Amino acid sequence: MNGQGKSMVGGTQPALPRASACGTAPLPAMPMCPILLPIDGYEMAGVLGAGSMGIVYNAWQITPRRHVALKVLTFGPLSPTLVRRFDQEVEILGRLEHPCITRLYAAGTIEAGNRKTPYFAMEFVQGRSLVEYARAHDLSIRERMALLHQLADGIHYAHRQGIIHRDLKPANILVDNHGQPKILDFGVARFEQAGNHITCSFDGCKGLVGTLSYMSPEQSQGFPDGIDARTDLYSLGIIAYELLTDRLPYTLDGKSWVAAIRGSCRPPENWRPAAPLPGKPWPRPVPSRITSSAPACR
Repeated sequence: MNGQGKSMVGGTQPALPRASACGTAPLPAMPMCPILLPIDGYEMAGVLGAGSMGIVYNAWQITPRRHVALKVLTFGPLSPTLVRRFDQEVEILGRLEHPCITRLYAAGTIEAGNRKTPYFAMEFVQGRSLVEYARAHDLSIRERMALLHQLADGIHYAHRQGIIHRDLKPANILVDNHGQPKILDFGVARFEQAGNHITCSFDGCKGLVGTLSYMSPEQSQGFPDGIDARTDLYSLGIIAYELLTDRLPYTLDGKSWVAAIRGSCRPPENWRPAAPLPGKPWPRPVPSRITSSAPACR
C-alpha cells in the first residue's frame, strides 16, 4: 500500500505515490481521527498508514499472540475491480513463503457500514526502508551488495511461483532490526499467466501501474500483456543503482510525464557514479544490462 506517513508495516519512510498516465495519482487522505474498528481476534493499537486501497492498522493477534499489520479495504465505494485486486493480493501473499517477503497470517471480512469489508493480517516488520537503512547504518558496498543478493533471491522465488510484483522500489522494501530485507505491498502484483491478472486504473487512465522512477520501459507504455518477470528485473536494477550510489540514475525533475514515458530518461551505460560514496571506493563499473530498454537483453 502506498501511503503517506508511515510505511505499511512499521517503517518510517514515506512511500512515493504510484503513477497515473495522466500524472501522479493522488492518494486518499488518511482520516484525521480514523476509527479503530473492532475485529474479532485482534487488539487494535493504532494506524500505520493509508493508501489507495484502504487503511493499515497496527494490531495484535490474540491467538496466537503476535504483532501484525492489519490491512482493511477502503471504506469508500467498493468497486468490483478494487475488491478483486484486494482478493488477489491475499491470494498472492498466501502462495509466498520466503524470508524476504512479508508473510500472510489470516484473511477475512468484517461488518462495516452495513456491508462486508475484507481485511487481512500480515507480518509486522519494524524497520527502515532499504535506502534509509543503508544510510543510517553507513553500510559498505559489500554490505549493500549482500542486501541486493537477498532481494534478488526473494524476487526470483516470487517469479518461480508465477508472480510479478510490478512496483518494486526502496519504499516497498523494509530492512528489519536484524538486517533482513522484506518485500512489501503486492497490491498491484499479478500472476504471469495470461488472462489471470488485473489491470489497475487511476483517474480513468487504464493500464499504467507502478512508480515511474523505477518502472520499466514496457511497463510505462501501459500495455499489461507485454509485462513479464523481466519488468521486475529492471526495477531491481534501478534499486541497485540507487542503493550503491545513493542517487537515482536519472531525475524526473523538470521533465514531463510524457517525456519520461517515451524513454528520454534512461540509465547511463556506465554505472560508475560521478563521486563514490564517502569512504567507500567504487571498485569498477556496474554492468547496466539489467536496465536495458529491451526486455530480451536483461
